[in-house]
Amino acid sequence: MAIRMIGLDLDGTTLDNNGKFSARTKEAFMRAKEKGAHIILATGRALCSLPAELYEIEGLDYVVTSNGARIIKTSNKE
Repeated sequence: MAIRMIGLDLDGTTLDNNGKFSARTKEAFMRAKEKGAHIILATGRALCSLPAELYEIEGLDYVVTSNGARIIKTSNKE
């Protein structure tokens, strides 16, 4: 059975100690996307406190913010 979705926490999981996405993490997102998986990040952060680079990462589909109160599609920020 193929993996269809990967859900990850933002802080302490996908971001490094400097609050950035590593090249290795970005590559892993792309490889998962190429295999058909949807990548979804979840965080307690509010929308306005998300790293700007988040919207530029290929392979990342959605971000769940504010402890689940809001879901953002990263491709069009809706």
